[in-house]
Amino acid sequence: MANRVHKTSENYRDMKNIVLKGSEIYRDMENRVLHPAKTTEIWRMKYFTQEKTIEMWRTKYFTQEKTTEIWRIKYFRQQKTTEK
Repeated sequence: MANRVHKTSENYRDMKNIVLKGSEIYRDMENRVLHPAKTTEIWRMKYFTQEKTIEMWRTKYFTQEKTTEIWRIKYFRQQKTTEK
């Protein structure tokens, strides 16, 4: 259900654009300083359509040596029923 993958900033913009097209229900972004050498940026987004719910968490860590991005994405699809 949950994926932990490294994404490029280009993919982040693509994912963000999907939400800004009008399906956005909830989006939260906050910056936290864990200690003087490390900053953590947490970007959470949830949006709903009639067929599915998608939750995404983007965590980006900045240190003096490197930048790390972690994505967690969950998809919830509703069951479709057809009556004959």
